[in-house]
Amino acid sequence: MAKRYYWLKLQNDFFSRKEIKKLRKIAGGDTLTIIYLKMLCCSLQNEGKLMYEGLESDFVAEVALDIDEDIDNVQITIAYLLKTGLLVQVDDDEYSLLDAEKNIGSESAVAARVRKHREKEKALQCNTEVTEVKQIGNVEIEKDIDIDIDIDTEKDISINVVSDLYDLWVQSFGVISSFVKGLLDDYAEEYGLTETAEAIRIAKKNGKSKIKYVEGVLKNRKLENATGGRESANKSAKRKAEEVDWAAESARVHSPKG
Repeated sequence: MAKRYYWLKLQNDFFSRKEIKKLRKIAGGDTLTIIYLKMLCCSLQNEGKLMYEGLESDFVAEVALDIDEDIDNVQITIAYLLKTGLLVQVDDDEYSLLDAEKNIGSESAVAARVRKHREKEKALQCNTEVTEVKQIGNVEIEKDIDIDIDIDTEKDISINVVSDLYDLWVQSFGVISSFVKGLLDDYAEEYGLTETAEAIRIAKKNGKSKIKYVEGVLKNRKLENATGGRESANKSAKRKAEEVDWAAESARVHSPKG
């Protein structure tokens, strides 16, 4: 999987929100706020969710272990977050942090290259527009217009791979987050556009809207293809070994017996 960077986008009113103000007024409130921020950071690679994996006796103890904080302080923080709705328990093993879900940012190596390419194109386009203004002859104006058309065409080619996947995701599940967009970039680079699109269709068919399900489909299909290729090669070798040299067999059957 391509390397990916994640970040949490805090709104400028984060510390002035009533829930955060009240959290900070609790005894040891600054520590509790740090614990909340650590929990947000831990959830970034999982779409704003924290999972209980059974490594400790309960969810609170596991979070305390994960973020290296005192278990009693983590207990108070989680109880407060659940009470105010900042943390939602989805099921026995899954918890969702609403602030993280809405404010996750990420970028893959592919996205970084596309962004830099667009910035370069934008600079080139600005230079081209300035050139058009300075040109007097119609021939030079037509030449500049041709350059603009070429740039626009290159832009379409550079984003079609990801934009088509984005559109397919939206058609299938209605909404798409920046987190999902980033992972689709990665999947397209690692597995290819066609395979990734097919994985999204399979997820939709099975009623699964989580991006991790799409990743699971891609991994399974890659494994199946690899296994199928080996089985096919083995079958071909077996068939070749079992082939009868009919000419030799005929000569053996019809040859005079000595």
